[in-house]
Amino acid sequence: MPQMTTGQARVVDVPLTTIAQGYKNAEMVGNLLFPYVPVSQRGGKIIAFGREDFALYATGRAPGAATKRVQFGYASGSYALESHSLEGLLPVENMQEASAGPGVDLGSLTVAKTQAIIALRLEKAQADLATNAANYAASNKTTSLAATWTACMSRAPWVASSSAPSTAVNMASAPPASSPMARSCGQEKVGYSSTLSSTPRRPDVPAPA
Repeated sequence: MPQMTTGQARVVDVPLTTIAQGYKNAEMVGNLLFPYVPVSQRGGKIIAFGREDFALYATGRAPGAATKRVQFGYASGSYALESHSLEGLLPVENMQEASAGPGVDLGSLTVAKTQAIIALRLEKAQADLATNAANYAASNKTTSLAATWTACMSRAPWVASSSAPSTAVNMASAPPASSPMARSCGQEKVGYSSTLSSTPRRPDVPAPA
């Protein structure tokens, strides 16, 4: 009989019981912007109050003047629920074999993954609603720095790349003009010193008599 391989010696490859590989989404955050509201019917009205709490009112009153008055109320809007459904298919035979073999609860897994698909669709719909600039008034929008920079770069002329050094880097501008008057210890001196040369030079203006 030929030498057996390690796989032949095992006969059966037993799956690991403490480690498994898979994928899952990160924690959903859409409900932080759009909280769940339990309702008893699939449609109805929503009472909406105004923004009076955010307004500044001129409440000052001169002696004998009339007192200013404010009034409050509410409006009503409508809501309607959308219906979404998804069915996770699991043959009972597969559920029994998964439970008896590797010990996987395939029934609970099917339910959890089906619910995760429904939750992901809702998360995507909430993200689209929150990131659509058309859903916000002009007073609630501003141009971001990244968008401005992208717009400026898109209008800039294209410069072909080259391995040669740029003349803008090699050529320096002329040194700034300097005043011939220098002050040291509170006394004005004629002329100035330069770090460009160590050779002494005469001042550009005549020394005072």
